[in-house]
Amino acid sequence: MGQQKKSSFRLIKSPLKNLRRRPGRRGTRRRLPWRLALLLVLGMLIGTFFYLSSPKNVRVSAQHYLERLLNGEVEVEQASFSFAHGIKLGGIRILTKGTPAPENLVFKADNVNLKLNWWALLQGRFVATEISAVRPEVFLAEDSSGAWNFEPLFLDRDFKLILPLPKIVLREGQIHYYENVAGKPVLTGTFRLMASFESIGPDEKDYFGQVQASVGDQTVASLK
Repeated sequence: MGQQKKSSFRLIKSPLKNLRRRPGRRGTRRRLPWRLALLLVLGMLIGTFFYLSSPKNVRVSAQHYLERLLNGEVEVEQASFSFAHGIKLGGIRILTKGTPAPENLVFKADNVNLKLNWWALLQGRFVATEISAVRPEVFLAEDSSGAWNFEPLFLDRDFKLILPLPKIVLREGQIHYYENVAGKPVLTGTFRLMASFESIGPDEKDYFGQVQASVGDQTVASLK
């Protein structure tokens, strides 16, 4: 008889114990890491936005990235950022290191756009997926020894440090060709330029490019 009372007491106590448990507590604990991760990502987005809202920060970051990418000296006069268009740069000049002026000038453009890798940016890395320039000017000069002014850009490079390489597009550009005459660069030709370079693999050897130079309606050079 005592055993029956004890068992019935347990039956009565058991539902009351279940009623005292807070419903959804375990689910709240499971959702907590996701909420913390969401807050972390949101904080990183806000911090990135405030950093890029400063034209000076944008200019310095873009300048350092291009110098590391191109292995040359880069000058940037203006910079701005927007979520829709990425980064817009104005007054770009690319110069080779260790080459005397004016032969050290390799590239200049008034308008250059950079599309960013947003995931890399959230991780604190400034990486462009595409670089495009409208009406750029490329300067090719040969010195008395037969060396070209752009060669220092490709010397002693470890391309693995800058992979993945961005897509590069040059529209409505010009190539200015200089010959060395009596130790001085002399402009001997100007050509229209259309070019694009794009990575098609994980290695720097998988960089595919198309270059077309023309005078008037006549194509003088086409490389693929």
